[in-house]
Amino acid sequence: MPTRIEGLCIDILGLLTEAEMDAFAFQRTAGVACPPGCGSCCRDDHPEDSVLSVLPAARWALTMGMEEHIERAASEQPDGPCLFFDLHGRGHCAVYPLRPLICRLFGFAAVRDKYGLPTYRPCRRMEGSSAWASTPPIYADLAQRLEQRYPPLGSQHLPINQAVFQAAQWLSLRLPRPRPATRRGQVRAPGSGTHPREG
Repeated sequence: MPTRIEGLCIDILGLLTEAEMDAFAFQRTAGVACPPGCGSCCRDDHPEDSVLSVLPAARWALTMGMEEHIERAASEQPDGPCLFFDLHGRGHCAVYPLRPLICRLFGFAAVRDKYGLPTYRPCRRMEGSSAWASTPPIYADLAQRLEQRYPPLGSQHLPINQAVFQAAQWLSLRLPRPRPATRRGQVRAPGSGTHPREG
């Protein structure tokens, strides 16, 4: 039985996957594509997203012991580049299957103009035509659906490294902490350190 946080992350990933499938469908019909191996949006474009959208990636990062990396990126490079990009020097996203909404839709989603009509403009680095025969996914509509999953985190939009830091802080207060190891001959007393075994 998944915990509440696991259930929330599964729910978020379900919506993110749905958004990505919409983006793939549009990409196929519109004939637009990112240049192979680009990564410029991760490195140079200062992406922003909701704290909720980055929750699955932040949860993974905490399980990998990346708290210091998250904190350093949020304080030293709050606007980017993304803390998960080129983590191992290979020019790739370290959390690709868990990446947030902005990363899945960047260059493949439309915004609404002042009349509420979808307006699409591809990334300046993208190959293909800006003319489109099908309607691209609307970023704001998907972001709103995501926000409804958990509004306290879904309504907070921040630069990506700050969003990950906030998500990690939120998770740290709710996830069980690993119990510290004890030395042989000692028992852990509830609510304290360790005490020598008596007798």
